[in-house]
Amino acid sequence: MAGYALLVWEVLVEYTEALLLIHLDDVLLDLRRKGVVWDDEFIEMVGERTRIVRFLQEMIPIRGDNAFIALLECLKREHPTLVQAMVTSVKERDRAYGMTLRTSLNEDDRQRLLDMIGSMNNDWPQYLLLEIGNTDEERLPSLLDEIAFFFEDGR
Repeated sequence: MAGYALLVWEVLVEYTEALLLIHLDDVLLDLRRKGVVWDDEFIEMVGERTRIVRFLQEMIPIRGDNAFIALLECLKREHPTLVQAMVTSVKERDRAYGMTLRTSLNEDDRQRLLDMIGSMNNDWPQYLLLEIGNTDEERLPSLLDEIAFFFEDGR
């Protein structure tokens, strides 16, 4: 991450306003669970949105290789559009790192989908695996959303 610290900082500063508009206590708690935020830091900042954003801008770039990915994972659940915008911003500055982030963030979705497919007893999972394998990185998140909707709908 050391090579990407400035890039990560630039993206976090670029999205300051968006970060100030969301409920960050849950994000901070998730980062604490992932070991990115320490207990005393959590206690000092919880409930103080501006301090949390400033902390994220200062500490995420220097907390190690997985800190920014951990932040994006924490934001992804409730704010996927913000995460997508941040990853796109990274990708515009450094394509290789942007693709690394996108791949890391999609890995959990791929595994969840493979687990769902593995539990099924009919033939169409093979087609689905081929479709996923032939899908580019830009299309994969929407394909996974479509598939999840299909399962949630009870079909």
